[in-house]
Amino acid sequence: QEAPGPDSEEGHWEKLEVTADSGAVNWVAHPNIAPDVELIPKAESKAGMHWTAANGGKVPALGAKELLVFTDNWNKAKVTIHMGEIKKVLASVGKICEAGNVVHFDDDESQGGSWMRNKTTGKVTKIHKKNGIYVFYLWIWRAARGLPLEGTCDANRKAKMEVDSIFHRP
Repeated sequence: QEAPGPDSEEGHWEKLEVTADSGAVNWVAHPNIAPDVELIPKAESKAGMHWTAANGGKVPALGAKELLVFTDNWNKAKVTIHMGEIKKVLASVGKICEAGNVVHFDDDESQGGSWMRNKTTGKVTKIHKKNGIYVFYLWIWRAARGLPLEGTCDANRKAKMEVDSIFHRP
């Protein structure tokens, strides 16, 4: 059984608009994304470390969330997103490349525009230019009505098993 779609009564999807950021060392986001996913303390957050924002301000590191995400064309990926009090979801282009992808930016849509391509699978994810900023979209499947993934629904059990296997959890 496939995971339920956005309009299913069994589950729902959280859509993230993600900014491709060549200056970001890690993926970062506000902790309110994927609220039913555990915030995992990291060495940086335990030590009270912070990041420096583009405006020079300090952003305390709050930990990270490990997410199973899907692109607009339903390519599956796992990402670890570090959490802090920021406004956007920022994707580290460096981390995307380290994960075995090519990232291509081009304003000329007649030449294919901007995209990410996985070197192993060949699967392509479109990158859009929105108000001068390159963004792409990710979907996170969440259990309906705030139920944990351990719920009774077959799709919930399947999604939990997939997340656990990807993150090597028993």
